[in-house]
Amino acid sequence: MWIVTLLICSLLISTCKAYNFTCRTGWSDRHDEYCYMKFLGIRKNWHDARRICHFKGGFLVGIRNWDTQRHIEGLAGSATQLWTGGNDESTEGSWFWDEGDRISPFTNWNIYEPSNGGGNEDCLGIRSEKSWKWNDIPCRTERPFICELHACHLPENCLTTTCTNTDDFQCTKCKDKGSTVETSLYWPTTDKKACEATCSWKENWCWPGTCAGHLAKHCICSTGFYKNSSSPAQCQLSKEAHIETCRLGAERDKGEVGNSTSHGDCEKEESTYINFQPKSLSYTFVTSFEMPNNMPSKPIHIHESHFGVVHAEVRLYKGDLKKMKTHLQTESLTNRPKCSTSFSDLDPKAGPPIECKNVLFHQRTWSMHDGERLCLTYKTQSGGYMKYKDFTNSSSGTEIYTRVSKENDVCVKFDSSPPVHCGETSSCPGLEPLIIVQGRLTRNPNITVKIQGWKDPFPMTPDQASGIKSFAISIHKMKEVDNLTLIMDEKGHSYNISHNEINITLPEQPALYGIALEVLDNARNVKSARRFVMFDNSSEIHIDAMKHLKVKSASRETNFTWQTHRERSCISWENRYYNSFNYRFSLLRKIKKDYHGVYQGVYEQESGILPITGTTNVYGVISYFYSWYKGENAMLTDVLVPNFPAQSFCQDFGVRDGETHTVTITSMDIMNNTLSENITFHVDASVPDIEDLWLTKDGERQLFVHNSTDLAKLVLEFKAFDSHSGLYSIEYFLGTSLGGNELAYKSLAVQTLENLICDSLVNCYCSSKGSCENSLYKVHFNHLITNRTNNGQHNRDYHLTIKVTNGARLVSIQHVDILTDDSPPVKGVVVESTGEDLEIDYTKEASVMVRWKGFIDHESGIMKYRIAVNDHCLTADEMNVYSHHIPPNLSLYETSDQTLKMDLPYDGRYYFSVIAYNNALEPSDVACSDGVVRDSTPVIISDLVLESAKAKPIIGCYKSNAWHVFENLTAYELQDTKSCQELCNASIQMPLIQYLPKRFQYSNNTAYSTAMCTKLKKFTEDWFVYLPSDKIKFIWNIEELESQIRDVHVGFGSTLSSMIMPDIMSYVKTMTFIEYHNVINQYLSTNL
Repeated sequence: MWIVTLLICSLLISTCKAYNFTCRTGWSDRHDEYCYMKFLGIRKNWHDARRICHFKGGFLVGIRNWDTQRHIEGLAGSATQLWTGGNDESTEGSWFWDEGDRISPFTNWNIYEPSNGGGNEDCLGIRSEKSWKWNDIPCRTERPFICELHACHLPENCLTTTCTNTDDFQCTKCKDKGSTVETSLYWPTTDKKACEATCSWKENWCWPGTCAGHLAKHCICSTGFYKNSSSPAQCQLSKEAHIETCRLGAERDKGEVGNSTSHGDCEKEESTYINFQPKSLSYTFVTSFEMPNNMPSKPIHIHESHFGVVHAEVRLYKGDLKKMKTHLQTESLTNRPKCSTSFSDLDPKAGPPIECKNVLFHQRTWSMHDGERLCLTYKTQSGGYMKYKDFTNSSSGTEIYTRVSKENDVCVKFDSSPPVHCGETSSCPGLEPLIIVQGRLTRNPNITVKIQGWKDPFPMTPDQASGIKSFAISIHKMKEVDNLTLIMDEKGHSYNISHNEINITLPEQPALYGIALEVLDNARNVKSARRFVMFDNSSEIHIDAMKHLKVKSASRETNFTWQTHRERSCISWENRYYNSFNYRFSLLRKIKKDYHGVYQGVYEQESGILPITGTTNVYGVISYFYSWYKGENAMLTDVLVPNFPAQSFCQDFGVRDGETHTVTITSMDIMNNTLSENITFHVDASVPDIEDLWLTKDGERQLFVHNSTDLAKLVLEFKAFDSHSGLYSIEYFLGTSLGGNELAYKSLAVQTLENLICDSLVNCYCSSKGSCENSLYKVHFNHLITNRTNNGQHNRDYHLTIKVTNGARLVSIQHVDILTDDSPPVKGVVVESTGEDLEIDYTKEASVMVRWKGFIDHESGIMKYRIAVNDHCLTADEMNVYSHHIPPNLSLYETSDQTLKMDLPYDGRYYFSVIAYNNALEPSDVACSDGVVRDSTPVIISDLVLESAKAKPIIGCYKSNAWHVFENLTAYELQDTKSCQELCNASIQMPLIQYLPKRFQYSNNTAYSTAMCTKLKKFTEDWFVYLPSDKIKFIWNIEELESQIRDVHVGFGSTLSSMIMPDIMSYVKTMTFIEYHNVINQYLSTNL
């Protein structure tokens, strides 16, 4: 009997059931789930063959795949033709197997088949000569055939079965069936259609567990175990061993240790951060296994069993920044001395914990960068074994249970970078490592310190850094190193910060304090920062009275009150101002770096307020400001004095003489206390003025020659003044040599007025910063008689020196030379002329140039000339009068030149009289001119006629009047009618009309005037005159009433604007005064 196993799967419920197959009696050659019966020795038509198969309980064979095709070909033996169950009798072209299933998807038709040749090929046959290809042939054809029948089911583990059809079967004997279920490996089901496995020594141990009915399908594993499949019924361990301790420590060669942090069980063990490359790693590994409770009693087929910890190991790996793991080494832990006991699969340990310890030493591959880690994987495995016995009570070998693993990683993470503040990376401008809310200068001992902007740097992701653990603040006093240096005391009072902010009360004594911040990360990296705070609630700025505020640029002689130049003004206050507290303690000195150098870069107070380099100061004063006032007006306010700690400055205030300037110096100390002090100075950079230094005589000033040898009669006059600082002193000297004083020396008192204003601005003045004074001084030399030095010599020089000192102590000195001369000048001559020195008798101009010469004085020279204009020559008495005695109808002029332009106010004859005065004011005799006549009336040209000339008649307008210009160039005046007015208002002027012959018979003819202004064209610039030949002749009239006519000129120009300089023919002189004639040459003909 043929037996085969078939796996039948139900897709709907996703379960599979295994079957063996067997063929019924008379059927054989089973393939897959079919058995076959061959009829190769007889030949039948298709329908008869089919009836025989049905009678046998089967069907004509169906070929449903290639394997069946090959199997049938093998069953054919020597037969060359066979019927199959395929047919399309029901519907042509729809092929079905005899069993009723459609022929699809597998087919093996011969080429061009099925063809239904003759219309009756409805049955499928195969033959060897066509390679057993399929062909449709008539069903009446006779051929051998094979029948098919579904095989009978043979249940698994069933040895024999009874079968009436495929599904009607019973197992008559199961494999290894004993007398009872406890002594059997397989036991039939109630309907005997299957043999079920029992819980027994062979595979289906079901231990530890229970089996209801002793059947494997009812196997239930005990707590801590599981059944991994339905068959065989075996229980596997699921209970894990417990890792009680998994500690990891990292040690460096200097003895530093970094241990993982334990919070109880290994599951709560936290990795630790270290900041050193470990020399070794030490670990403690404690594991245990507790047997499950309520274990069942052993069934008869179980001999013994044991469970517990069977294996442990640690694996060291290195994790990089990308979380990739590199395995470094594995250490197995199963025996002493690393562990407290030995254990294995055959020696599991349950109950007491197993402790394993060891030290791993540094390998080159351990080296880490920030963010990398060394990790130990602590792995423990629970397991066990059992032994069973068969039905003969013989013990089997050992069955090892699959290990159950549990593991946990503990790492040491490398972080060697201390915390950083964002100020180091310039990512938070203005934010400091520690912020003193009240500022570094405080008058209140209660301060608030804030911590912001700190982070623990990481290479790629935040979890690669250990993170900031804590902030600590400490307050330190300052100690003195030397006269120039302070240092922060290492001892201090510490505070822990829990919320990034802390309130601190400084000691009550005003002082400079250091505030240190220590930032600690979890890898014990430390970053420190410090800032300094000055507490001062009592100091102020004082003045040292022994030091002075002064204007250094001012004159020392004036006690620095007057600046005697216009350059920069310089103010000085050397060591005058000081802070009462810092003057004694000098807290702004340089601060020494800490011994350990922990404060660097942004973490040190290298700039800003209270830097370690010290605060430049002058006895606690850190800056000076100045304000500048010109008079009462503020020009600059609170300007920082440059180049501190310089206690002076120079500034160009643009000072001018007579101005008063006030400078306010404001001192500011570190605590912003201020003290202001003013200083005022005046400006006078000019020496006093000495003016009008001369001799006077009979009211006449500006004399430098004395007309007598008696020096006692000298009267010296001068003006001395200084409008800015006033006068301080006046001195004069008289001698026969420059600067000599052998004849006289004397001081004059400055004539100060009691009044605050001057009645006359001519002889007095009020200085800008002083009293009012006289400015006019007269010196009489009568005292020379007493000294008997009054007799002088004729034609000799004497020297006078005046020395004046102003209030700013500036000196002015002037000299004047005096000549004695008592002879008058020699008389000269006077003429009138044009600008070319030509003497004239007539002029049309309103002025004339008067010249004179020949006046001589050999001793003192000519000082001035006096000129008079009148209708007759004047006498010496009329001329030799002083300006305050001149009659109203007499015009006199004085000059030192020998020419004078004189006005001729009206037409008529004028005479000019001149006398000369020498420098002793002695006059000469009168010289008089021969006179000149002024005639200002112009020459009048009229009745201009151009002979034989013709022109087109037009209306021309001149001076708002309309004129009818005939073709012979005679102009007729028209009446001022409306049409003529409109024409002239819109027309350009015709200046030529003023020179043409004029007629006036139509000037009152309204009709004629209106008709002409309406009919004729108006004058335009392109209007012109015709000449019939090349001869040109002008005739005109000239009127001149007063003076004679000298010349007449004629020229030709192309435009009216060329009148001054004709561009066709320049002006030429005419032969007579009233006509001009010429022949037009080629040039004139071309351009006219």
